[in-house]
Amino acid sequence: MNVLSLFDGMACGMLAMMKADISVDDYFAYEIDKYAIQTVKHNFPNIQELGNVFNADFTKYGGVEYLIGGSPCTYWSIAQSPDRRETTASGMGWELFSQYVRALHEAKPKFFIYENNKSMSKAIYKSVSETFGFEPIMINSSLVSAQNRQRYYWVGKRNDDGTYSKVDVEQPKDRGILLRDIVDEPVNVTPDGKSQTIKAQYSNTDVNNICKRTSTYGASGVAEPVRCFTLPREDGIQTQSKQYRVYDIVGKSTTLCAEGGGISAKTGLYAIPVEFDGDTPTKAISYADGKTYKVYSAKDGFISIKDKIYPIRLPNGFYIIRKLTVSECKRLQTVPDWYEFPVSDTQAYKMLGNGWTVDVIAHLIKATVGGAMMNLNEIDEAAYSNIDILPRLIDDIDKIYYLAMVSMYEAYKAGAITREEAAARKDQLRALHGRFDIDRKIYRQHQQIERNFAGHRKRLESCGCQNCKDMLMLIDGRKIDE
Repeated sequence: MNVLSLFDGMACGMLAMMKADISVDDYFAYEIDKYAIQTVKHNFPNIQELGNVFNADFTKYGGVEYLIGGSPCTYWSIAQSPDRRETTASGMGWELFSQYVRALHEAKPKFFIYENNKSMSKAIYKSVSETFGFEPIMINSSLVSAQNRQRYYWVGKRNDDGTYSKVDVEQPKDRGILLRDIVDEPVNVTPDGKSQTIKAQYSNTDVNNICKRTSTYGASGVAEPVRCFTLPREDGIQTQSKQYRVYDIVGKSTTLCAEGGGISAKTGLYAIPVEFDGDTPTKAISYADGKTYKVYSAKDGFISIKDKIYPIRLPNGFYIIRKLTVSECKRLQTVPDWYEFPVSDTQAYKMLGNGWTVDVIAHLIKATVGGAMMNLNEIDEAAYSNIDILPRLIDDIDKIYYLAMVSMYEAYKAGAITREEAAARKDQLRALHGRFDIDRKIYRQHQQIERNFAGHRKRLESCGCQNCKDMLMLIDGRKIDE
């Protein structure tokens, strides 16, 4: 399987291929962001980074199985300022889209997936649909993750006459994942409990953005309760004296807080207070990212931030308000935990905001492959009739099986082998096909395990404590010199 990916970003397309259980031989990526290229090379050394789409000769990828990509939506998005937003089929946004169309015509892939923002104008929507010959499916990432992210997907398959028709794609099943499933106290979620769309500029989000209840300019974040409880004095009387205060350093301790009678005790201990004004916490450290934040007071469904009052769904108490961490944003985009960003958080946020929800793309890929795959009986019939179906086959194992069956049937028709011998060889080939298929799945699982271990090794090596050294010995038998 060969893949041509335009505007590749952090290679969400490769992640989706892996989740769809598709074996990729060559992955040709066109991307110009140096941080994205650095990140992809870190995670996928075998991906071929090829630079600017405007300089590409796509004819050399003729017959590639997949063309995937989504030209930058910045120019078409409603989030763009009105004086700069493109609403007709012209301008840089359309020029970038035209490069994808050029790749489609020159590479002639068997399948293509094109993605873009649902907020594009009706005129551009119509022009893109007319270019491809059909309308897209709109999928909200909220079905497979905790993020509200509505996107259009044009998914096509090549016909024998060279035209493309729409692949029948159903909506993914709703997994019922809410933002509070991946964070503790979500702030500014959509009515269905999902995160606002993660944007490329998310790293610039501040507490005001998080508390604005709008989808265009607002952003989801996290409220970490600032929790402390006090031990009773020797005479049994509760006191707020600092010498009797206990702060949680793990992140949660509902039982202790409930017993101690601390502020809003039922929700447990989270951020650690580090500065006070009398008995009121003014600054606290987040357990999630270790950073120090200003403490705000929520009371009767409202919170005051920089002299502005915002409605907020939080129990009365003290909170720090922070943006989502990179790891939390990865979960919103269904990016696996082993995927690493060897760049700053700012660049990581940008890539995640520009990237795809991986599980949505995997769903689309499965829809294309499901319609293209042939079962062994269909391959047998084609081989017996000597019908060339190689261009229709996706899997290399199926291709090898088909060619072997053609050879066996030709030998049988020529009288070189008997019917019984032909039947026996057919059984042998089917058994080999099944064994190769199992071996391939085991190999992919092994690759996944290796990636996970690679991430663990890096973290263990960077620490260097005795426990980490012992763990490295267990993983691969290595020793780290003192």
